[in-house]
Amino acid sequence: MADEEWHPDQVGRLDVKGHYVLEVPYAESPELLMDILRHGHHVEVLAPRELRTAVKDAIRQMQTLYQIP
Repeated sequence: MADEEWHPDQVGRLDVKGHYVLEVPYAESPELLMDILRHGHHVEVLAPRELRTAVKDAIRQMQTLYQIP
């Protein structure tokens, strides 16, 4: 994540726990959602709430495909 350029105006930093926090300008974008999902459990969307909800909704939809009987 730290080595990728997501946006020319991105700001990256390490927080007090050593987590890399990346801030990028956000406009609703299916491409951004797909980029986030491809990183799986290695990323967490903190804000905005709409994007975090979109990620959670996509994960819920994927879970229905992979449930073990």
